Amino acid sequence: MESGKIKICTSAFVAGFIVLCASCNFSLSVWSPYTVSNKYVVVGKEDGLYRLAGAYIDVVNNSEKTIESGEISFSLFDSSGNPCGLKTVVTSHVDLKIMPGEETEIIISLDKVLGANLDESYKLDFVRFTKLNYEDGTVWVDPLGVSAGW
Repeated sequence: MESGKIKICTSAFVAGFIVLCASCNFSLSVWSPYTVSNKYVVVGKEDGLYRLAGAYIDVVNNSEKTIESGEISFSLFDSSGNPCGLKTVVTSHVDLKIMPGEETEIIISLDKVLGANLDESYKLDFVRFTKLNYEDGTVWVDPLGVSAGW
């Protein structure tokens, strides 16, 4: 008798968890205030921007408000697909002025992230904004990157 109650409770919990996950996934994937349209790394010096390498990230503002600034995060991988750099996740504050519907290119120096041993090719992945500040003073936050659309 006790075993039957445990099975029923377990089944109800599992069913509820599946429904919850499915509804969260649906609601979070429906809309994101931005889209990352392109991402790549350039190795070499770019005067005034970086000495070793830079991350280039193209972002589209999907919202109806101007994005003033934000916190962007990403992971950096070497040409073999292994995580690289001095940090697992690179996070940077970026000043933006992206009007609704517009696209802009963000360039982030990787000089402090990479060591002296440079690879010929790096890849960015899991690019996401964790925070966006809008011109009207509102703030959008997504610390886990669930709206990134991976």
